[in-house]
Formats: sequence, C-alpha cells, structure tokens
Amino acid sequence: MARQAAVDTAPRCGPNREGRFVRWLFVGCLMVFLTSCRNFSVPSGSNIPTLLVGDIVMALPFGHGPEAGVPARGDMAVFRLPRDGSTYFVKRVIGLPGDRIQMRQGRLFINGAMVQREQDGTYQVKDQYGRDVQVPKYIETLPNGVKHQVIEISGDQGYYDNTDEYAVPTGDYFVMGDNRDNSDDSRDLALVGYIPSANFVAKPWRVLFSTAGDHLRLLKIVK
Repeated sequence: MARQAAVDTAPRCGPNREGRFVRWLFVGCLMVFLTSCRNFSVPSGSNIPTLLVGDIVMALPFGHGPEAGVPARGDMAVFRLPRDGSTYFVKRVIGLPGDRIQMRQGRLFINGAMVQREQDGTYQVKDQYGRDVQVPKYIETLPNGVKHQVIEISGDQGYYDNTDEYAVPTGDYFVMGDNRDNSDDSRDLALVGYIPSANFVAKPWRVLFSTAGDHLRLLKIVK
C-alpha cells in the first residue's frame, strides 16, 4: 500500500512546480511592468470629465520604435512646464508640430478645418460659488479619429473660446484641457505655451484609484 501511495502522489508534484513557476514568472513580469510606470496625482479639474481632482493615475512611456517618447494627437500627456522645467501638468495633445490651431466661438479649428463635435448631454460640476450645476458636454473627434469628451462651463463664450491662430513650431506640441473653459494650457502662451517634445514625461493609462468624492474610478482606462 505504501508503494501504491507513492505512485499516486508523485504526478501531483510536477503540476505544482509548474504552477509555482508560472506564478513567479507572472509576478516577475508584473514587477518589470510596474517599474516602467509612473504614478501622478491630479490636483485640478482642468481635464474634467476625463480626469477628476483626486485621481491617482498610472502613466506609461509614449509609443514604440521610431515614435517612442513623443505623443500622438489626442493622447493625454504628462509634461514638464516649459517656463520652469519642474512643474508637471497633464493635458490633451491637440496640435502637432507645424499645425495651426484656433478657437472660434467655442469650436476648435485645426489647420483651418472645424473639428467635429457632437452633443453628449450634460455634466455636473461645481460653479464658482460651490453650487452643483449642469454644463454642456460634447464628444469631439480629432482629425485622426480620436474621440474624447469635453465640457464647456461657460458655453461657447469662455475666455479662450475665441483666439488668434496659433502656429505650432517645429518640434513643439499644442495641448488643451478637456474642461475647455477652466484650463491653463497652450492657449496661454505666457503661462504654458507650446510644449517641446523633450518635456513630455509619460502617457496616463489608468486611474489606479480616486479620492474624487462619490466617483468610483478603480483601474479606469484613461481615454
């Protein structure tokens, strides 16, 4: 009977060893992946509804191969502010090197063409007095097909809803917040301006978790 018991239990050792190996391999790959990520907290509402105040965001390097290190149009991007090189901002890349960008009556124009925008209901935010208000929400479709949400707290008559045309220099990018009427971005040339490619840090990938009130945003993909 003892010999039979040994024969019966021996085969179970192989799968157990293989299972432990697979688990350790998974953990090792996960650790390598996580070490390539960076986490950032979101301190402002300039990208509502995409990113909320209190979101903790995991960010990954941009692209692969020849395009590694630079964002594509429509990417959310973490970058160092050009005027001091140490303050980190996160905005959406709207204009590429050589593009012409302009806002006219709340509508975005890229290289003279109006960007498609569709009504997508309303979104609740706090006004300047802390009251809950419903504001217009839209889905904007950029020339490369990337779709993202924007809100217009001041309708189409906000401070930066009518601008001169911006000519994006070679090697630079133009960024804007999805909260169009409450965002310090490239439309303010003195504060933010154009972003050199070397200033980009990473691309927000997922909201790890959030302290944003009653919003449940665990492992939410950032688009």
